[in-house]
Amino acid sequence: MRSLAVIMVLVLYLARPGAAAEAPLTLYQAALETLAKHPAFTIAVARSLADQARIGQAQTGYSPTVNLNVGYVYRGNDGVLREKLLALATKELNNYAMGIRAQQTVADFGKRHHRSRKAEYNYRASLDNQDNVAQDLLRTLAETYFRVFREARGVEIRVMDVELSRERLLETEAELKTGRRTTADVSRAQSDLASADVALIQARNAEERARVALGAAMGLTRRVTRPLTAIFLEDPGWSLEEALRLAEENLPEVRAARNRSVSAQYGLWSADAEYRPDLVTSAGYGVNDQSFPLNQRTWSVGINLEVPLLNEPFLSSGVAVAEADLLRARAEEQLELVRATQQTSETYVNVTESRKRADAAAESVKRAEETFRLVRERYRQGKGSALDVSNAQKDWISALNQENQAQFDLQANLIRLYNAVGQLSPELFVAPTETP
Repeated sequence: MRSLAVIMVLVLYLARPGAAAEAPLTLYQAALETLAKHPAFTIAVARSLADQARIGQAQTGYSPTVNLNVGYVYRGNDGVLREKLLALATKELNNYAMGIRAQQTVADFGKRHHRSRKAEYNYRASLDNQDNVAQDLLRTLAETYFRVFREARGVEIRVMDVELSRERLLETEAELKTGRRTTADVSRAQSDLASADVALIQARNAEERARVALGAAMGLTRRVTRPLTAIFLEDPGWSLEEALRLAEENLPEVRAARNRSVSAQYGLWSADAEYRPDLVTSAGYGVNDQSFPLNQRTWSVGINLEVPLLNEPFLSSGVAVAEADLLRARAEEQLELVRATQQTSETYVNVTESRKRADAAAESVKRAEETFRLVRERYRQGKGSALDVSNAQKDWISALNQENQAQFDLQANLIRLYNAVGQLSPELFVAPTETP
C-alpha cells in the first residue's frame, strides 16, 4: 500500500500544471510573435500611423470650418472732469454676444491637391519602411534561430568527442595493465579527454548565448528555453537576372526611395502653387445685446480673393528648398538601386559558394570518418600509435564542425538572399507539417 501511495503521489506530481515538456517553437511561430511584440516593429507601425494622419492634415480646406463664438465684454471710462477736480464721471457698458461663422475655400489652384499627394506618398514610403523593418527583424530572427541549431549541433558533436575520448582512455588504461600500451599512451588519452570536456563546456555556453540572442531577436527580455523545430529553407533557384529584377521591384528600401522621390516632386509643385491666389467664401450669424435676451442680430455672407503680390524671399526660398529636396530624393532613389544591385549580386554569389562548401564538407566528413574508424581499428590490433588515433579523431570532429558551419552558412545566405530581393515573410518559414 505504501508503494502504491508513492506511485500515486509521483503521478500527481508529474500531472501538475507546467510539468509537461514545453511545446516546440517553430520558426513560423517565432516570426509571428516577433512582429506582434518586437518594439522596433511597433515603432515603425506608429510612424506609419502618424504619416497616415498627416494626410488628413494636408487636406485642410477641402471641408468647411465652422466656429461658434460666445463672448462677454465689459467697458468702463473713468476720468476727472476738467471743471471740477473733485467730481468723478463714470460710464459703464456691458455687452453679451454669441455667433456662428463658417468658411469654405472654393479654389486654391492646386495647393491642397499637391499637399495631399505629397503626404500620401510619404505615407506609402512609411509603409515601405515598415516592411523593411519587418524583413530586417525576420532576417535577424531566422539567422539567430539557425544559430541555435548550429550551436546545439556543436554540442552533439562535442558530446560524441567526449564519449570517444573516454572510450579510448578506458581501452588504453585496460591495455596498459597487459603491457600493450605505455603510460605515454594513457597520458595522451587523458589529455584528449580533458580537451574534449573543455570544448563541450564552451559549446554548451555558446548554445546558451545563442538562445539569449534568439530571445532578443524576438523582442523578449529573456532567453528562449523552448525546444526548436528543425527547418531548412529551399533554394529558390533564381538566376542572377531574376534576383536583380525582384530586388528592383520588391525591395522595401527601393520602393520607399521611389515613393519619397514622387513625394518630393509634389512638394515642389506645392511650393510653386503658393504663388497662386485663394478664393474663400464665408458666412456668419450672430446676436448681441447689453442684457438678456439678446435682441440685436447680425449676419454676413462674403467671398474673398487673396492674391500674393509680394512675399519674398519666403516663397522663392520655399521653391528652392523643394527643388533641393527633389534632387536629393532622386539621388537617394538611384543610390538605393545601386545598393540593391550590389547586395543582391554579392548574396547570390555567397549562396552559390555556400552550397558548394556544404557539399564539399559533407564529403570531407565521410572521408574523415572512414579514416578514423580505420586508424582506430588498426590501433586496436596493435598497429599504429595513439597519436594517429588522436589526430584522426580530431580530424573527424573538425570535419563535422566544418560541415555544421557550412550548413549554417548556406541557410543564413539563403535567408539573406530572400531578404535582398524583398521576399522575406513569415509564410516562408512554414514547416511542411505546419498550417499558416
